Amino acid sequence: FQTNDFFVYKRRLSTEMLKRCLSFLTLFLLIPDCQTQSQGSLNLTAGISMKVIGDSSCRFSGPEDLLEWVRSFRGGHVDRRIEVSESGSSRGITAKAAIRSHEVIVKLPWELVLSEDAGLCSLVDSLRAELSLGRCSKLWPWIRALNDVDIPLPTAWPKEALDLIRDLPPGDWTSVHDEYKAKCGNSSDPLVARSLLLVKSRACAAGLAPVQDMFNHRESPFANVELEHVPGNYVKVRTIKDIAQGEELYIVYKNGHSSAPEIFRDYGFVEQSPSTWFFKATGSKFLFEVMNEAGEVHWPKESKTTLQTFAMFGQMKLESTMAQQGEKKADVPSPYREMAQSYRDAFSRALRAALAKAALETKKELEK
Repeated sequence: FQTNDFFVYKRRLSTEMLKRCLSFLTLFLLIPDCQTQSQGSLNLTAGISMKVIGDSSCRFSGPEDLLEWVRSFRGGHVDRRIEVSESGSSRGITAKAAIRSHEVIVKLPWELVLSEDAGLCSLVDSLRAELSLGRCSKLWPWIRALNDVDIPLPTAWPKEALDLIRDLPPGDWTSVHDEYKAKCGNSSDPLVARSLLLVKSRACAAGLAPVQDMFNHRESPFANVELEHVPGNYVKVRTIKDIAQGEELYIVYKNGHSSAPEIFRDYGFVEQSPSTWFFKATGSKFLFEVMNEAGEVHWPKESKTTLQTFAMFGQMKLESTMAQQGEKKADVPSPYREMAQSYRDAFSRALRAALAKAALETKKELEK
């Protein structure tokens, strides 16, 4: 080296060593003192948030800790061009820099995955065990992040709140708990209840996996990443199109086989367009798709009803929906009331758009 080159190299080496030391220190601080951890010490409360309360040391200290923890595993990878972003009470994954299509941006070794291979009951039991271990869990950085998660699924709402949407599709608002009870038996354990809600609202085809569970949902053409997994080996998240800097990364939940009412029931949010909606009348299911925010409506191929039939029963459903909307209950606390109203408004807007589409197409048919 020349003298100047040597000092430049030395400064770069010192900077790199400092970064490595800071990363090591971050991971060291995540190692719990299990000597003082008691089993089942997490104090849970029922309700919309279903959050861990009590010891603040059990709370999520920051998303970068979790990403760095995944990177520390052999075979673990989280692309440094992505970051966890926050908007209000929700988190998502955003690109810090442009990313090309077909790049693997997350890879998780199987030891970090709570597998769904053994079924719902086993997955809930596995998560419950990790939650009960708290700081002594081998997955503690991820468990700590899950401790800070709101789970606003309607199945966990109090009865007076659920009454606000009981007349709306899909109707089977407690199916999450009903399915678990039928398959796994009844349980009064609040930790089982929280585990079930986390599983239903965050699991993917592979099971439960850190970082992967932070991607938000949106249907094509907005979905820009996809999941790939080999049981017993790895879980990967791969881009399926070029991503611009600042763009949020979306994945499709449930392989795109869910409607907006089912998304609200199973995940607790109102789906953005494009979205599939439905209502039921006289034993029939009336389907329609809202393609964009402007309210453009398409009829799915599986829709078997005539426009006249759709219009007649759709108008009846809209009128009953609007009538129920006026019956607000003062005793329903926030945020249930706001969530119920948001969903009712979204359903009403979608149905109005579908009725307008049906009326326009009926008029064109009559003019022929």
